[in-house]
Amino acid sequence: MILTRNEVDLHRREHPHNALFVVHRIDLDRSGPVPVASGGIEVEIRPWPIDDADLTPLAYQYRR
Repeated sequence: MILTRNEVDLHRREHPHNALFVVHRIDLDRSGPVPVASGGIEVEIRPWPIDDADLTPLAYQYRR
C-alpha cells in the first residue's frame, strides 16, 4: 500500500481516532461495457498506530 507523506502525518495526528480499511481480492468482471466489481475481503485496523518500522521510503527530494 502506498501512503503519501500527508496521509501519514494526518493519521499520526489523529491517532487513536483513525482507522485503516483495506479491501483486497476484489473480482473485476470486464466482459460487459462497464466493469463490475464484486467480492473482496475487508480488513480494518482501528485505531491504526503507524510504526516507523513499517514505513519504507520510496522517493526522496533533493534541494540545493
